[in-house]
Amino acid sequence: MFKMYVLIAIRKLLKEKVYVFINIFSLAMGIASFVILALYLNSELTYDQHHSKHENIYRLMSNFSDIDKFALTSQGLGPLLVQDYPQLGEFTRFRSASQSTLAFENNRLSWEDIYLADENLFQVFDHDIIYGDPETALDDPYSIAISETFATAYFGDRDPVGETLVSDSYSYRITLVFADLPENTHLKYDAIYPFSVLGVFTPNYEDNYIPGLWGINLYTYLHTPAEFDPATFPDISASFFQQYMAERGEQLNSSFDAEIQRLDEAHFGESLDGDLPRGNIFYVYGFAAVAIFILIVACINYMNLATARATKRSREVGMRKVVGANRGQLIGQFLGESMVFTLVALIIGIALVMFTLNFTPVGDLMGKEQLLTSLLDPTIVAGVLLLGVVVGLASGLYPAFYLSSISPKAALSKVVNSGRGGISIRQVLVLVQLSISIGVIAGTLLMSAQMRYINTKPLGFDTENRLRIPIRGADAID
Repeated sequence: MFKMYVLIAIRKLLKEKVYVFINIFSLAMGIASFVILALYLNSELTYDQHHSKHENIYRLMSNFSDIDKFALTSQGLGPLLVQDYPQLGEFTRFRSASQSTLAFENNRLSWEDIYLADENLFQVFDHDIIYGDPETALDDPYSIAISETFATAYFGDRDPVGETLVSDSYSYRITLVFADLPENTHLKYDAIYPFSVLGVFTPNYEDNYIPGLWGINLYTYLHTPAEFDPATFPDISASFFQQYMAERGEQLNSSFDAEIQRLDEAHFGESLDGDLPRGNIFYVYGFAAVAIFILIVACINYMNLATARATKRSREVGMRKVVGANRGQLIGQFLGESMVFTLVALIIGIALVMFTLNFTPVGDLMGKEQLLTSLLDPTIVAGVLLLGVVVGLASGLYPAFYLSSISPKAALSKVVNSGRGGISIRQVLVLVQLSISIGVIAGTLLMSAQMRYINTKPLGFDTENRLRIPIRGADAID
């Protein structure tokens, strides 16, 4: 029976080319738009969740009563907390590196995102390792771990482990190459120096941990045991303040409160001074609404086109009923037809997604260059297949029940009247479709006008023939 339904649907595809093209292509466009927006939403909503321990990693924050709340902490906060409260687990710190210009032979390049990090970095945060041993990568103060893009810039495709990069002051041996970090991670870096290299510049820098607690200069993360209860941290923070900072706080007429924020909540968390670029949850809501509306419009369009052809298909329905087909069989036939149409539309839609992300700047406009890569994720593939089933059923149910309800007498006499209820439903569908379309178009025009205003607003100075040229490295400055 199912095979027959599929054969009938295929015959319909081949016979009514104009109707099929309009119906399938409009459905494919809706699916493609939905999938692109869904990939963006998936990237935003899974920030930092590629780390297997993300549920037990917390970012420390500094709250000064007389100033503000910061995403940064002092250098000694993490070590002293873990030392006095071992239930907090272990700490990992990231500090922006001053030596960002590195050379190999005659190739000298400057980098924006190079950090110092503690030796346990690769045990706390997940990285795809290409070359080297993550267990020992940062043991030597004069070592450096680099990203795949960083390695390619100097060494092409070959294994660079053991090679030496030279800064203005020191030489560093490459011990590890890790894959480029995914886009949906809030802390991005191209290379990592060991935190212990600070001992080269500032011997016994640990002696300044307690005096420096009122300063902020790096990011600190805690990797806590699974049994840790974050609700206990405020008491730990208050006790820590009394032990190490209260006396100085009285002199400064200020108080300090350390707070924690789970890693996978940092992207949409509260706005903090010194924070890394954050996401906006309202953008997520907006994109999600647009994606759903587009899919609804595509489904309604299919329903309207299918039911609008009721008169043309009424004789087919009447003849099938006369020869013994019951309503359930007709519903199955029309749903099968809808599923075949949706399958073809899904294939075309995915092709449109791949073309759009490969050959248009849509990904760049969204700030996402890896959306196409995420399309190959097994979870995403399963979601796309489920989407096809849902769209096929959603768009095919009403036409199936509507067409199968036509009586043989009305069908064969070419007098099709599904009653006032049927007409009312079609009118409602058209009204919903038009309302959503007008709303989405109006919103798009409004946002376009806002961006045009931002781009053309006078800045108070002449922007023509003005260049900003960063100069790094002693040789370049000389």
